Amino acid sequence: YKRQVEKMYKKARTLPVGLNLASLYEYSGQYQEAVKIYKELLQKHKKSPVLLNNLAYLYAEHFAEKKKLEQAADMVMQALALKPEAPNLLDTAALIAYKQGKLNVAWNYMEDAVDKGGQNAVIHLHAAIVARELGKNDIAWNHLEKAIQQKLDQRVRERAIKLKKQWSS
Repeated sequence: YKRQVEKMYKKARTLPVGLNLASLYEYSGQYQEAVKIYKELLQKHKKSPVLLNNLAYLYAEHFAEKKKLEQAADMVMQALALKPEAPNLLDTAALIAYKQGKLNVAWNYMEDAVDKGGQNAVIHLHAAIVARELGKNDIAWNHLEKAIQQKLDQRVRERAIKLKKQWSS
């Protein structure tokens, strides 16, 4: 399937096909390839909140360098300026702040993300992680349980269950 999408993208570098291809690359662990696609798309669609958020999230999740986190923070702020109420953007902002060690800032974004996107399992998982780091263990457990109860992709489910086991011991 990935090969088909790659061929489609080579023929027509459209936003929907590019987003699909970048997601496939990210899911298969080809993070540099995903970054390349997002950067290409951003040259054409500079103010796309989806592209800005996706690249910022990718940097926050898979690249630990301080410079990448700063770029991610800048991108998510641009996206939030366009869509300040979007829970996924607030979640990305929280994740970046968390990775930068700004736990209170991360928690403020997380609370907003949960308020606006309470059924999103990934948001609950991230809220659990940040809450736990802040010593809010009851809140962390609550969010972790909500994440596990939601429909999750296999990798996120495994991560949530692994956390639950770690926190139980």
